[in-house]
Parts: sequence; structure tokens; C-alpha cells
Amino acid sequence: MEEIAPQTPPGTQAELLLAGTTYSVDLKTTDKAGNLRIDLIGHGEVFETEDYEYDPHSFSVEEAAEEQYAPPLPLLTFPIRTEDPVSWSGTLTSGHIGRQATATVTTTTERSYLGGAGEDTLKVNVVLNMVADPNHPPLSRQLVFWFARGRGLVKREFGTTSVRQPPNAQ
Repeated sequence: MEEIAPQTPPGTQAELLLAGTTYSVDLKTTDKAGNLRIDLIGHGEVFETEDYEYDPHSFSVEEAAEEQYAPPLPLLTFPIRTEDPVSWSGTLTSGHIGRQATATVTTTTERSYLGGAGEDTLKVNVVLNMVADPNHPPLSRQLVFWFARGRGLVKREFGTTSVRQPPNAQ
């Protein structure tokens, strides 16, 4: 899928599912010199913020769902090659606690129904492993991102706790 332009604003409205409850939110997108910020606003308050960094070589998540990734976790690298997984290693900070983490990022194409007719999307699957206790195996969870041509990052899922998607997505 060429010309994905992941920094394209994903629209002005979305549904935010938090721990099983759906909220209608407005999206306020700010793009400043390679940094894309998406504020999810409901009832006059910012529910969540997503911060991404991009350049001609990559599109990465810096902060989302109150977690920070240092260095930023690459979601897309250009040119996009769906057959090659990308590895990441860094620090995942939640609250004020930083933990060592690794991730494997894979990209596939998928036919998605995101608030309208079916369209081809790039689906980015991140398997994130973090060390919570050095005496135990790493904790693992999944982050998923969907990109659509001309619509940017249209949907993202952080486990079952936080999902942003277009209104009326299936």
C-alpha cells in the first residue's frame, strides 16, 4: 500500500472504548515539525492523548494511553515491507515508573470496515514485553494500529483497555 501518509489527521470524531464503556469524542490533531498529537476530547475534557513522531524514514509512537516509549517505538518504517518484522528495545514508562521493554512489530494488509465501506488498511501488530519483576518472566501485551490511505491512523487498540476507532466502526 503506497502513499499511506500516516501523519494525515484521522478525522474530527471517534469512538473511544475505555474498559468496556464507549464514549463519543472529538479529535483535535496538532502537527508540529514531525510531531503529531491527537487529543481525544469528551465533555470538554481530554480523555487521552496520543503523541507520534515522524520523518521520511519512520512513523513512531512516543506516548499513548498514559505510557511513554523511549526511544519512540517505530510503527512503520519506509519503504514499508510487510514481510520484515522490526525489533525495538527501550524503556516503557507508566506513571513515573520506567521498565525495560522490548517489542516486535509486524505489518500486514487487511480489509477493514472502519465506519463505512470496506477498505484496504495496513495493520501494525506490536507484541510488547516488559520486565515488571526481574525474578519473573516478562509481561506481554499487544498493541494494534490500522492505517488507511488518505485517512492516516484510523484505529488503534491497546489491549482491551483503550480502543480509538472511527464512529460506527465494525
